[in-house]
Amino acid sequence: MEHETNLLAAVLAGANPKDAKHISRVSFYTERAAGIWDTAIELTDQGTQLTAEAIAAHQGIQADHSYLDELATTSADPAKIADYAAQVAEGAARRTLNDTAYAINAAANDDRPYDEIYDEALEALEALPKHFAYRDNPSSAPNPNDPLAGAFSAPWLMDQEFPPAEYAVPGVITEGLSVIVSPPKVG
Repeated sequence: MEHETNLLAAVLAGANPKDAKHISRVSFYTERAAGIWDTAIELTDQGTQLTAEAIAAHQGIQADHSYLDELATTSADPAKIADYAAQVAEGAARRTLNDTAYAINAAANDDRPYDEIYDEALEALEALPKHFAYRDNPSSAPNPNDPLAGAFSAPWLMDQEFPPAEYAVPGVITEGLSVIVSPPKVG
């Protein structure tokens, strides 16, 4: 929730909410933060300057004045809105992963047949979006100094089609790396 507070405080400090890529209502953990975000987007679209008072006036009786006051006094750098947005997006992704894990765990403890549970778990995993927090955010990009950064993944490898192997010794030794060994000193 700290990241959500920083993101909203940065918006109140002058950052444009449109610069917070991939953030929407569902990115927020709390309803009050989601409501303030929606209001900030609406007011920005209308050309209204974002202040705690403008948001409270727009939200009317539903406004959480104490939270808006907290946001207005929170020190957040408007220039770091992309970083705050990435942190909020990562939090949303982690919540989605946790929810999926809990659902799979609950299904695993069910009395249904194994193949039904397994299929349900696979469907839950396949439904997970490839989250933008890692795909599009440069601060979350792989480290170029990581020796495994360019490594192949198992799913990628399984999707590849390779030409048939060519043999140096038909049916015994394929072209490429081959090692023929025996115990030492057997001639």
